[in-house]
Amino acid sequence: MFAVVMGIASVLVWRFVPQPDARRSERPLGVHNAVAEYASLLRQPGVAAASVMFALVFLSFPLYIAYLPLWLETTFGATGGAIALLFFLGGVGNVIAGPEAGRLSDRVGRKPVIIGASLAVTAVILVTPFVNVALWPIYVVFSVAMGLFASRGSSFQALLTELVSDERRGALMSLTAATGQIGFAIGGALAGLVFTAFGPGYLANAGLSAAGCFVLAVVAWRYLPEPSIDDADREEMKAEKTPSSESRSLAETACRQSSDALCGPHQETGHMIPEHESK
Repeated sequence: MFAVVMGIASVLVWRFVPQPDARRSERPLGVHNAVAEYASLLRQPGVAAASVMFALVFLSFPLYIAYLPLWLETTFGATGGAIALLFFLGGVGNVIAGPEAGRLSDRVGRKPVIIGASLAVTAVILVTPFVNVALWPIYVVFSVAMGLFASRGSSFQALLTELVSDERRGALMSLTAATGQIGFAIGGALAGLVFTAFGPGYLANAGLSAAGCFVLAVVAWRYLPEPSIDDADREEMKAEKTPSSESRSLAETACRQSSDALCGPHQETGHMIPEHESK
């Protein structure tokens, strides 16, 4: 099923996703140039902090999610169908919250949304082990957590695209994706070790995951720059706030702001600005 979905996605990208009219790098490809580019990026203000944050994002996620199904099975006798419903509802929360958070970040700034969502998901994760009276409260808490993960992710990826110029954006996305994969691997390994050492309870996993989210909020507050919005951009944003622009379809909204919080650190769905809005 994953292969089928990826095949359909490939066709849709090929047929319908436009190639951005952006300046491209003219440096020759090669390992040496790639390493030099990454080193140069890490010396740029904000990029090192963004890389650390990306690692923390995907370190905390498997700590929260990897052994949640097993905990639900041992605590509530949850069946496979109940776990499937949990992830379905989490996906719904993800789809609903991500685009709305992206639009909010367009108004108030990326950094406040990232910090606010990180602090909120810290609290929600800490609450999860104590909502152990029935399955339905877990469904609610998990959906909220997934929505907050998506809210943070859409704003974060939007900010990443604004940290560097066009010809360096692909390198930055690759760099943060790599640090995210490293964080995901470490988080997955820690999840097993912590659950084994402190199990069969789930509190230690949730606590460590929440700690990662809280540290991310601190790093964002202290080291992450907020790209400035000049007066022309502000006037354009005001002009966009009309009945016609507010009535975008769900598909248009989802295409503008989306994030893959459930599947790991993938960069395919960053912040996209349609051509008519970039002028």
